[in-house]
Amino acid sequence: GCDVVVLETGLGGRLDSTNVIDKPLASIITALGYDHMDRLGSTLAEIASEKAGIIKQECPVFLYNVFDLFLSEQDQVAADRLLRQRCQSLGAPLDVVSQADITLLDYTWSGQSFRERVTGLTVQTCLLGVIQPMNACLAIRACAALGLATDDQIRQGIALARWPARMELLRRDPPILVDGAHNPQGCQALAATLNRLLPGQPVVFLAGFLADKDYEAMLRIMLEQTAYRPAAVVCTKPVSLRALSEEQLAHKVRDILNRLPDGGGNRYNEAVWTAPSPEEGAQLALKLASGQSVALCAFGSLYMVGYIRQTLMQEAHA
Repeated sequence: GCDVVVLETGLGGRLDSTNVIDKPLASIITALGYDHMDRLGSTLAEIASEKAGIIKQECPVFLYNVFDLFLSEQDQVAADRLLRQRCQSLGAPLDVVSQADITLLDYTWSGQSFRERVTGLTVQTCLLGVIQPMNACLAIRACAALGLATDDQIRQGIALARWPARMELLRRDPPILVDGAHNPQGCQALAATLNRLLPGQPVVFLAGFLADKDYEAMLRIMLEQTAYRPAAVVCTKPVSLRALSEEQLAHKVRDILNRLPDGGGNRYNEAVWTAPSPEEGAQLALKLASGQSVALCAFGSLYMVGYIRQTLMQEAHA
């Protein structure tokens, strides 16, 4: 049997099957964002309301501070108010984990170390995403408050945690990164991480999206940065009936690149490529990145990233 089960909701919360557990030790709500809007609602307040469905009577809640998210102030205020009201109505103690609780001590290609203010613990994670200390702190605070692990066990658990296709480094030189960012908030976090890892450096992107996602917003976030610059963009099609075609994606990428301050005169047209399958896209992107000795970053869809991850890993270690 299990001493403790960490049960993740499949989608949303209010109607999720995990609600068969009516007296959990705690409910943990991670970063909110705009995703699955066809089922969860079109506003962040509606999405937060669905997520709040996992909050139970007198059950402790650990919440990723919505004011630390890449959201408008209006969205932040609405979500925070709703979640606090839900906790108050159910008598559920609320512990809000904030970016201000974290002191970053070190950040390299090997990972990051930081100190958590409330527990005083200093921990190390190999996860590179700039939001990962916040995720780790949710686990730290919950385990500490509930007495589920000793300080040493918490440190070991954070250090051993692996998250495939979430800002995963497959090769260091030149870097090959894969990230499952598939909504604007995820791409904001990805861009912030690339800004930290690759300041002023060129990046070859391998991108594929589902057609029902806000792919234009995601592309603008990733391509309009100034701290790094796109050396090339390889557009492919995820293996899904909902996939956006590689031609449609390439058209949108060219439109965005040509609107950049230094993108006039169709300067970037030759830097946009298409590939009909994820495998071919991965091979082309690797060829372009290796030829220029620059970083490669794949993003846009877990369908696409999961499909090509093995191809990239094999090529990286060839």
